Amino acid sequence: MAPVHEPANSRKDEALPAVEAEELDDVVYPPHELWGEGYLQEFQREHDVFSDLLRDEGIDVVMLTDLLDEDQAGIAETLPSMVYARDVCMVSKLGAHSLRMTYAAGQVEPFLVEKAMEKLSVPVAQRITPPALVEGGDFVWLNEETAMMGFITRSNEAGVNMVREKLMGGGAVKEFVAVPLPSFRVHLDGAVMVMSPDIALFHEASLGLNYRITDIMSAIGLKQLAELDDYLAKRRKIGKTLREALAKIEGVKPQKVTPGANPSYSYFSVAINPESIKCSRDDFVKALQAENIECGIHYPAPLTKQPAIIDTMKPEPCPVSEEVSRNILSLPMHPYLTDEEVNWIIEAVEKVTSHYHK
Repeated sequence: MAPVHEPANSRKDEALPAVEAEELDDVVYPPHELWGEGYLQEFQREHDVFSDLLRDEGIDVVMLTDLLDEDQAGIAETLPSMVYARDVCMVSKLGAHSLRMTYAAGQVEPFLVEKAMEKLSVPVAQRITPPALVEGGDFVWLNEETAMMGFITRSNEAGVNMVREKLMGGGAVKEFVAVPLPSFRVHLDGAVMVMSPDIALFHEASLGLNYRITDIMSAIGLKQLAELDDYLAKRRKIGKTLREALAKIEGVKPQKVTPGANPSYSYFSVAINPESIKCSRDDFVKALQAENIECGIHYPAPLTKQPAIIDTMKPEPCPVSEEVSRNILSLPMHPYLTDEEVNWIIEAVEKVTSHYHK
């Protein structure tokens, strides 16, 4: 851990006066008046309490400046952001990984940590070099064999690739999960917290859902590419039949295909007209399912109603998309539908629409 300290400079109303920052973000230590009286003393107290809690758990707590010579410790005293010790260096079975900070004011920090690691007899297994950027807050151990790393604000894709290649190539991990983060999230460890070997908490708006394709799925997908043209031709034929038939049924509106478009029909979506149909979309779906027509609701909420968007962007209302999301549903669509099955779908929609017609 790094100690908490007053900035070692002659002017107490500002910090890092030797840093010639072109942008405000390059100054990593804000003026004291922004914190209020006693802030540093309280910060030091919390640091001491946390250090003692770690010691009580049998963990060796080592202060960085205790491992440096006088000149190096003097430099460290001018770098208060080094209190975030996990950003500068991480340790794996291979040794220490000396990282590279995003802001120029912090790029001397890994050098000091390397000197400390030498005193601890920990080999430096890797040094992150340009154009890669890696801050340790973007790295989380999920277990001894699985690492997760985020990237966007403080770590970049080049950094992810360097760390992945070293850990995977050196046999330090069996799985490496890379996660793109939203721009509001500084580090991955602000979105994931490992509570125990089997439990981790995560912030859904920051991480979203896992749509990474597996190796087996990739192999199947490559094989299916040979069938793609045939699949698309069948889907388009079925889609044309459904659109032409359903367009004649009052109260149901197929999705419009604009001139020049050649849809793949991943889904076949229709919207019911609440002015013509006296039931909700959900009741309409249940009625179709009672007719053995399985259908789905693939767009239950527009983007403006998605929790991640609401939490991060505070969007304005979009009444048209919100109205569509309340009335849209998806009918069966795949290349193996027979002509008879397509007719069953059409007949079922016609029957349910007729039943609920106002």
